[in-house]
This record gives sequence, C-alpha cells and structure tokens, in this order.
Amino acid sequence: MDMLKAVNWPDMLTRMCKEVAGFTSAESFGLNLLSIKDKKGLEAKLHDYVSDSDLDELKVIDKKYNAGHTILMMIDSNMIYDKISYNPIDITKNSHWVVYEGGLQLFDDTGNLISNLRSVKYIKFKIYTWGEDIKNSRLIKLNINKGLIVESFKSNYYGYIEVC
Repeated sequence: MDMLKAVNWPDMLTRMCKEVAGFTSAESFGLNLLSIKDKKGLEAKLHDYVSDSDLDELKVIDKKYNAGHTILMMIDSNMIYDKISYNPIDITKNSHWVVYEGGLQLFDDTGNLISNLRSVKYIKFKIYTWGEDIKNSRLIKLNINKGLIVESFKSNYYGYIEVC
C-alpha cells in the first residue's frame, strides 16, 4: 500500500517513529484503513454535517500538544488550501503528514472566539509541513480574516499519531 503514493501510511509511520526516529511511544488514533476510507464520500459528508467528532479530536490534539507531546496529523493537502473535498480519490492522491504546532482557535461566523463546537465556522492552528523552513511554519489561516472553513478541516482530516 505504501508504494501506491509517496505518503507513508499510518502503520509504517508509527513503526518509523519508534524504530528510526527513536521515540519510545507512538500510537495512532483514527487511522486504520477502514476509518480512513470512511472519511470520504456521501456518508462522510452527512456525518460531518451532524457530528463534531473531528473538532472534539482537534481539542484533544491541542491538549496533548500543550502537554509536550508531538502530534503528526494525516490530512489531505486540500486542507492547506482551504478546499472542501469528499472525493475518495484524494486518499491516495493528496494524503499528507503535517506536524501540529498548537495555537488552536475556534471562531463563529462573525469572527468571535468561541468554545461551543456546534457554532464553529472557522478554525486557526499552526502546522509544520515538509518543504518549508521550520522557523516559518504555516499558520492555517488562509481566509486571512476568519481562518480555515470548518468543513475544509472536517473533510480533509483523517487522524493523528501521538509520539513521545
């Protein structure tokens, strides 16, 4: 499976974090092949419309990051460009690993900071993506005034690996 595209699939990357990078612990969340496949298509779009489970997970990721853990997020690169995508082809075409770097902020449709997940319309957080200078890691804030559209996050987020 890893040979299909340049992306390293979760099992391989989890192993590499321990065997190559020397982390003592590496655990994946939401990244089995069935759950990755289920993130695309009509059912996924319906799930994302009625559920905020991805936002709940993002808050967990932020807490773990703030506790000193390293978080690797598997996303579609469409997220970086604030593009909503439920196309199943993107799983093998656009899958990408980024490092979560904190700074989570949730906004309503008028740009006010909020904590109620049902009212979130825009999200901001920092990531590091390969190919950029680590000193200039990318702040997900492509819609300059408001942030990343919540549907863009939900439709392009697969899960994460926590390493320490």
